[in-house]
Amino acid sequence: MAKIHRKYKYLGQNWPGSETILELVKRACGLFIWIHTVYLFLKQRDAGARLKTVLSLQTFENAESELDKLYTKALLDHPDISDSVFYDRFQQIVGGMVVLFDPLSSASLDSLLHLSFHSDDIVLSLQSFLHNTDGDIVRFIHPSFPEFLSDKARCQNDRLRIDRNFQHGALAKACLAKMHETLQKNICDLDSSKLHSDIGDLEEQIVRNISEELQYACQYWAHHLSSMSELDADVLELVKRFFNDNLLHGLEILNLLQKMTLTLLSLDLVLAKLENQLIFVVVHIYDSALPFAPKNTPLYKTYLSKWENHIKVLSSTLLQWSALITVCEGHSGSVYYVAFSPDGSKFVSGSGDTTLCLWEAKSGAAIGKPMKGHSDVIYCVAFSPDGSKIVSGSSDNTCSEGPMQCMAVRFLFFFLT
Repeated sequence: MAKIHRKYKYLGQNWPGSETILELVKRACGLFIWIHTVYLFLKQRDAGARLKTVLSLQTFENAESELDKLYTKALLDHPDISDSVFYDRFQQIVGGMVVLFDPLSSASLDSLLHLSFHSDDIVLSLQSFLHNTDGDIVRFIHPSFPEFLSDKARCQNDRLRIDRNFQHGALAKACLAKMHETLQKNICDLDSSKLHSDIGDLEEQIVRNISEELQYACQYWAHHLSSMSELDADVLELVKRFFNDNLLHGLEILNLLQKMTLTLLSLDLVLAKLENQLIFVVVHIYDSALPFAPKNTPLYKTYLSKWENHIKVLSSTLLQWSALITVCEGHSGSVYYVAFSPDGSKFVSGSGDTTLCLWEAKSGAAIGKPMKGHSDVIYCVAFSPDGSKIVSGSSDNTCSEGPMQCMAVRFLFFFLT
């Protein structure tokens, strides 16, 4: 309050008074974010009148209800609240932010959403709820605000409430459109004869040639797509166009960003088949990897005719993909037991080399280093029901249990009789 008092000196020396401060503390119900939101609300303009507005709000014993009432009043006090344009822009900017999987800068958000105005106009007018961090990244001050906006029971203003399903659809379309207009072969113009490790300024080239919004689009378009309750004709057409024109371009971006194992729901099969060929030299996606794809696959038939300077394969008997998705290598002895995690995202293997290895199910990539603890062959392994721990049994007459997340070497030993 002292900072506000210094800004608005006309309020009087004793403003707001000890009784008012005690009343505000009582209304906060122990929520620091309530006090912080009031502070930002008063600081923005007309602190005296706004404080009276806050104190006039109906009181609740429930902390969440107090916060909801404050959020609603602060939003309805916006100077442009009677302007329909404000609601449209609020839905585009704030609605988009609610469902983003990674926060973006205001400039990248403008570009991704193809806005005809600057998002800063909205961000600056909503400083009670939003703020710009280093690098101009726009974030919510507290996660309770987007939770409030997207909950029909809490946010009862239809024009301010955020429909997550609609916003995911809007972001999916925006990402697909951004990729279509921006993606191209060898986007960083890299020398095809060099490995990534031989390109000294690779990071600088990525920053220079692949915008923040394009990086976001390539990583998260499928996440937004999978969050939609139904896929409309427009988004289906955009997806079809992506697979026909830009599938390999998108994989090139993910490879440059070292995100090839990122879960892109509609690309799981392609990632599993091509990952080993795409890791080291990006432009060889087109020149080397594609010609060796099985001839009867849609990938080969769709793309090979579009690239002229590719390797000519004179003889190949591979017509379809093998049923074998990947080979996981990490043990030095025979593998005696494999178990999947409850959610199917990981599996653990026990070996005659006395170690356990944890793997990503989709990519086959090893997670951490082999776990040691036994002195003899491991014959059985299992996950706990919640997937948080792994237990193993060995011919060294012990069972070992350890936390799955940290891959710790700390085990609890229980002797078998």
